[in-house]
Amino acid sequence: MTTTRRLPLLVLVLALVASPACVFIRRDVGRPFPDDQQLETRLQLNLTTKAEALGWLGAPVSVRQQFDGDLLIWHRSFEHSESIVIIPLITFYLDTEGAALNDRLALLFDHDGVLTGIGLEREVPVER
Repeated sequence: MTTTRRLPLLVLVLALVASPACVFIRRDVGRPFPDDQQLETRLQLNLTTKAEALGWLGAPVSVRQQFDGDLLIWHRSFEHSESIVIIPLITFYLDTEGAALNDRLALLFDHDGVLTGIGLEREVPVER
């Protein structure tokens, strides 16, 4: 290959190496929780059974036996980040911004499998 033929290839390779890159990442773990009104309607203290809650919400991420019953915990996390890299191969400049949020739902059932307590946290920021 002659030098004049290599020049366009070299220019193309240098352009690709030196061009800025953007990366967008979105990650969801777990199913979104129903809205507050649906939770309030479907989860009734001293009425809703463990079987009803499991049928509606699906499998929890954690089940803990308590002295007065079982604590079931559901968790959902959402993460979004944006990065820009100038001159990617040597990482001349890298800037990343983003947010990570968690939703947590905890339900306490007595020994008979009846709902006795509800704990809900929505969009809790994750420490980075």
